[in-house]
Amino acid sequence: MIYSGLVIKIFNVSKLSIGKNNFCSLSSCYSNKVSTKTVSPVINSSSEDLSNVIPHLPNTFNLAAYVNQSEVLKKLLYLNVNLNKIEKKPHVAEKIMKLNFDDIKDHILFIKDYVKTDNIGKFFTINPMIFYESLEDLKIRVNYLQSKRFTHDQIEQIISKNAFWLMFSTIRIDRRLGFYQDKFNLIGNEIRFLATKQPKLITYNLQHVMTNTFVIKEEMGFEDHEMKQLILEKPKLWMLKTFFKGRTALCVLPRTEASKLVVEDWCGQGWRETAVVRDNDVVGDEWLFLV
Repeated sequence: MIYSGLVIKIFNVSKLSIGKNNFCSLSSCYSNKVSTKTVSPVINSSSEDLSNVIPHLPNTFNLAAYVNQSEVLKKLLYLNVNLNKIEKKPHVAEKIMKLNFDDIKDHILFIKDYVKTDNIGKFFTINPMIFYESLEDLKIRVNYLQSKRFTHDQIEQIISKNAFWLMFSTIRIDRRLGFYQDKFNLIGNEIRFLATKQPKLITYNLQHVMTNTFVIKEEMGFEDHEMKQLILEKPKLWMLKTFFKGRTALCVLPRTEASKLVVEDWCGQGWRETAVVRDNDVVGDEWLFLV
């Protein structure tokens, strides 16, 4: 199978002008009468401990400064959640600061059933906003997968690999699965295999997926049955931002002597093999690359 072708606060700052009239001369300043009246203090003294008062979060801040006052942050740290990454999105961090532990404990226990303890910190680091999803909705979304005959192990892999999966309603997930099933002529076991192998593809930008589908089929010349095999074997190809340029982009075959003979039969002796370093996770050494 060979395919060719190419996928292809602005602030207004006003200067402060200071004229001579803004200052008084030394003699005139001394000539001013000084009031002898007692001035009331601006801030009244208080014996109350105000060390636990937390100010409104600025646009940039350090969550570590609030850990001692926030039980939620303490629990998240205990789960190995990376607060440094969360605080880079102030609007998200501010929402997390508004939560009480009672708001998140059931969510943590629920996710723990599908994400291994070693990975649960990474999960909440990627998607802390899941705490704002209804727990009932999360259960319904898992029940939907069970109704589609996904095994518990498959559901675990889906949720672990794609922290945003449960943010999608059952209607949206159903439409996404239906899209891939119809577009690539997949049967039940195949669509379950695809969703488990690369769950991020199911929730990926459909416009991007459609563009790559067009390139792979129309520009690179893959037939429908070949695209079906390709998406099951290398689904990340549909998530690539760009494809490699060249007369012949790549040949999806195992790296064997028999494959060499097939390639030579298809495109003659002029083909050459290249190593791809841009995304080895997408296509490994077992594939031949032709340029």
